[in-house]
Amino acid sequence: MVRMASALSSAAMTIAIVTSDVDWVRADKEDMLLIAALGDIDVASVRIAWDTRVDWSSFTAVVISTTWDYHHRASEFLQWIDLASQATTMWNPPEMIRWNANKRYLIQMSEAGLAVIPTAAAGTVIGVGEAADVWGADDVVIKPVVSASARGTAKFRATDVVGVGDHLAALSEPMIVQPFQPSVETDGETSLVYFDGVYSHAVRKNPKPGDFRTQTHLGGTLAPTQPRSAQLTAAEEAIAFIDQLPLYVRVDLIEGDEGPLLIELELIEPSLFLTVCEGSAERFAAAIATRLPE
Repeated sequence: MVRMASALSSAAMTIAIVTSDVDWVRADKEDMLLIAALGDIDVASVRIAWDTRVDWSSFTAVVISTTWDYHHRASEFLQWIDLASQATTMWNPPEMIRWNANKRYLIQMSEAGLAVIPTAAAGTVIGVGEAADVWGADDVVIKPVVSASARGTAKFRATDVVGVGDHLAALSEPMIVQPFQPSVETDGETSLVYFDGVYSHAVRKNPKPGDFRTQTHLGGTLAPTQPRSAQLTAAEEAIAFIDQLPLYVRVDLIEGDEGPLLIELELIEPSLFLTVCEGSAERFAAAIATRLPE
């Protein structure tokens, strides 16, 4: 559904902080912190849902922020990406968003030699079993190639033919499979955030007991953390793989047997934990300001 924008003064709409018109997203404070930080450095901005009918050329730029429903409407969202990016500058840029919207990018990065959690297409039960055999994995995680917030993500014994088959059939969409990393249950994930290629802050995300998913809406917890040098190196190697320097990126790492492994490279609409890490909204605002035309 496309929504009509209310009458807003175009003079006040310099930067569009793009969100979703969903109750729980509107209640999140991350965008408002960024808008306030931009205002402190005299950069006007407004929060607006991506599916609002508006003249996107009236904005100096759009920042894809809390579009946290995009994976439910991926085709429509990517069409909007094309439309809005033709009208104004978009961060992150549309080609980067399209690449990152499909989790098969992890296969590409792994094949390039980066420290990435092993990933394979999960087209069939047989394919999942064969991948698990190659990895020597007892348990696997299966997830859709287009997903967020752990939608459709589930763990199975590699030998659970019925469970794997039912999961693939129930979702009926392209999937990937990865070997389950037990460290996520004890060490969680570490998310490192960079603005314009410069490290800003990091959080550690832990699942609730008995789960492996770290999302807070599933009972996970998070807190600021100081990344180790090996994690910083892994994050910067992952960012260097991208053709262009992103305005923002979140690098999600878990611990493998030989060091940190990339589990996600978030370039579209990640939570950047601006409400958790002091000064992060100001650093994000400063990065945006440096990209604005003189």
